[in-house]
Amino acid sequence: MGIDRPYKRTSRQLVNGTYRASGNGKYVSHPNFATSPHHYQRAFSVLQKDFLALLDYIEPASENLNCYSYRTHEILMRACIEIEANFQAIFADNGYSIKKPNIKDYEKIEASHRLSSYRVRLPTWHGDGEVRQPFGAWAEGNPLRWYQIYSRSKHNRHELFHDANFEATVDAMCGLTAVITAQFMNEDFSLDNYLVRESSRTDGFETAIGGYFHVSYPTDWPDDERYDFDWKGLQTEDDPFQQFDFR
Repeated sequence: MGIDRPYKRTSRQLVNGTYRASGNGKYVSHPNFATSPHHYQRAFSVLQKDFLALLDYIEPASENLNCYSYRTHEILMRACIEIEANFQAIFADNGYSIKKPNIKDYEKIEASHRLSSYRVRLPTWHGDGEVRQPFGAWAEGNPLRWYQIYSRSKHNRHELFHDANFEATVDAMCGLTAVITAQFMNEDFSLDNYLVRESSRTDGFETAIGGYFHVSYPTDWPDDERYDFDWKGLQTEDDPFQQFDFR
């Protein structure tokens, strides 16, 4: 027996192993599922546009991972700030309040969203590393190197400017893609583009919101932590959602 109603702002594998079978992924578009989802998706869209502009100057390739500039630093900062904004929105919609959350607090979201199992692929890449697992370190209880770089270089840019390189920037963008996907799958909330179909790819990846990154969803949710409901019936309730307990 799995979870009988979805958690707010949380997408999960269904008991049958899929994410959207028989219309049971449509909960992400319900007005009570998330507060102002467009706000966070628009911010992601703007940031992705700037990241793609960066690729006009830094070729997406393993040999360029150590490149750094004011642009890599800027996008790294913005991506991590946006990840924090999404984390705080997840906490807020699930009724969890904390005055000054830090990365140790945000690690609690691993339990609710299984971020460590998300894999994100850049569609164009030369060399090794086209597939990133930005939160993979959390599975072993280890810190996120790219987030540490963000935190250190934010407070001491003069001395640590070179650490905010292309590799950290790519990982942060992949991390933001994973966080957005872990909430909304690939639903972009447009009136004419409800993306609740299973992926047609055969490699386990599908196109993420924004149309650039590819995402592989977690397939290792324990059976008792998967969603097990009939959304067609559940959606008729006044509020078909529950809150995840982050305490």
